[in-house]
Amino acid sequence: MIIRILVALLIAAPAFAQQGPPSREAARAALERSPRHGEWVSVDHAGGAPTKMWVMYPERSDKAPVIITVHTIGELDDWTRALVDRLAADGYIAIAPELIDASSSDLQSRMAQVRQYAMSIPAANRQTGVLVIDGAAMPIASDSLLAPVLRIAASELRSGAATREWTRVLDYFETTFRRNK
Repeated sequence: MIIRILVALLIAAPAFAQQGPPSREAARAALERSPRHGEWVSVDHAGGAPTKMWVMYPERSDKAPVIITVHTIGELDDWTRALVDRLAADGYIAIAPELIDASSSDLQSRMAQVRQYAMSIPAANRQTGVLVIDGAAMPIASDSLLAPVLRIAASELRSGAATREWTRVLDYFETTFRRNK
């Protein structure tokens, strides 16, 4: 009897594993199937044009931490929006600002405004983090944003090791948010 239970658990284990974001090819379909609420938001920027962003909300009744996701291509493609949806599925309010026109000198002030917006979301618990994808050279500093920053290569999230890398992303923010409560 115990052996049958163990076998059943081993077979079911992959279904309970944290999934990473979908492939580029599956991103649009994943967004269309998502039960979570997403919306476009625009935040005025003192230095010029407003900053447009995609915001996804988790399905939870308590307040949630916020993860701001920045992709160095700057453009909000379906894959980046699907990645944000995946963060919301894992319990975070997730924001992806469109920074395609932001100069490097303008980037910090735009990110500060995005974080300020994140802190004002009624469903947010005032904890924020930043996930930078493909941004080794991107000048986003955790001390200027007062938020932890994790950098990861998009190729790691799209590879065969995506689930392991996604677990690393979630563990990083979970540990950081728990420590900073």
